[in-house]
Amino acid sequence: MRLLKLTLFLLWSLIISGPAMAAESPVVDTGRVNAQLVSNYDSAMPGDEIYVALDTMLDPEWHTYWLNPGDSGERVQLQWELPAGYEAGEIIWPLPYAIPTGPLINYGFDDRAVFPVPLKIPETAVPGERVTIKTNAYYLVCKDVCIPENTDLSLELQIGEPVLDGRWNDVINLAKMAAPKLGNVTAGLVKSGDDAVYQFTNLPEGDFSKAYFFPESQGVIEHSAPQRIGLSENGLQIKTTAGFDWKNGPPANLNGVLSYEKDGKTVGTQIAMQTELPDIGPILSGSAAGPATGSGIAKIGFFGALIGAFLGGLILNIMPCVFPVISIKALSIAKSGGEDRKTIRRDAWAYTLGILVSFLILTFILLALKAGGNEIGWGFQLQDPRVVGLLALLLFAVGLNLLGVFEIAGGFQNTGQALTQKSGFTGSFFTGVLAVIVATPCTAPLMAGAVGYAFTQSAPVTLMVFMALGLGFALPFL
Repeated sequence: MRLLKLTLFLLWSLIISGPAMAAESPVVDTGRVNAQLVSNYDSAMPGDEIYVALDTMLDPEWHTYWLNPGDSGERVQLQWELPAGYEAGEIIWPLPYAIPTGPLINYGFDDRAVFPVPLKIPETAVPGERVTIKTNAYYLVCKDVCIPENTDLSLELQIGEPVLDGRWNDVINLAKMAAPKLGNVTAGLVKSGDDAVYQFTNLPEGDFSKAYFFPESQGVIEHSAPQRIGLSENGLQIKTTAGFDWKNGPPANLNGVLSYEKDGKTVGTQIAMQTELPDIGPILSGSAAGPATGSGIAKIGFFGALIGAFLGGLILNIMPCVFPVISIKALSIAKSGGEDRKTIRRDAWAYTLGILVSFLILTFILLALKAGGNEIGWGFQLQDPRVVGLLALLLFAVGLNLLGVFEIAGGFQNTGQALTQKSGFTGSFFTGVLAVIVATPCTAPLMAGAVGYAFTQSAPVTLMVFMALGLGFALPFL
């Protein structure tokens, strides 16, 4: 499948190619996504503004996430490494679509998505030089499970007489044209009881009977709640459930994107939102719109989240992320077969305690970071390449130790063998800790809805949901 995907991607590039060789990176297959950094100019003058873009092609049924990922997920991110004086702007986001995931609604993209970024070349750039534009592209790609993927991409840009590249200029221009833009719509949002009420006037031409609003920020509305449409001669009204961020008045960012139909296609317009409702007159017709009602998805509750988390934790034991640690635990069980029941029971409880303590610490860190304004989610620690590198080295060393390539002895025995061969309380406890750390890239079925629900609730509810997840994860060995 990956080979076929890569072949089609390269054939497509050859078909649209022109005679000039564009400034572009090689195509990198990160697992579920083919990624490439491209430019609409091969050569540009000092002081010019050109566009570079992350071009992604996803495996079938996999998706990545928008600026606001919705109930769960993480946005596509670009970390730039540029020559002195060069400036990269913000991503020009494509129009997202709503992705039902259990009881949750997420916002993102599938198939192919292009993310243009304006790049300002400084006046001090020297004609004749070639500069390297680098970025680290990170995206959470999800289907039945979620896998964080990233890659370093770079391209070379010539400084000199402008040379437009027809291949990528057309692709980037098409992405820019299709991206929602700020128009003349007048819009307002107020909270009425538990409802968030949007009203829009000065709408562009189109069919708004199935309109859908994508807020830029989390907490403004409940993404999984249905959006109820009301139409008048002068405008549009959308009512839905207000989100958690109205505790101290209106959230800081109310803006977003309004999608609607035009000429048989779904298009969108950016909305700059006010905190007063424009007068749209009496509502003439109404309906419920959006996938939250169209697919019959029920709203998840507290007990549903606990059950989903517990079952998701059980299933997490057979996800590929956990296999390296499961082998360690399986070997531990095999070696303790001749022990007395009290010792076996003690090790099982130590493993369970290691899992629960790890979930507790991760949840507290996550709540603290989110309280500080950070937008992070499940598996956030594995976005740090240093953590990933250390885990890769640790698991490689553990594998060599299990194969008998070397033995850890002396003063290091209690630390090294605690994770591999030692069957005591300490070894079992830290095996549980390691299991949680490496399990976090995976999201098991039924677990996604529970985790997404937990992130939108109070701290005590979040802790209880994650403790249920930990119990489910530890139960087979306990």
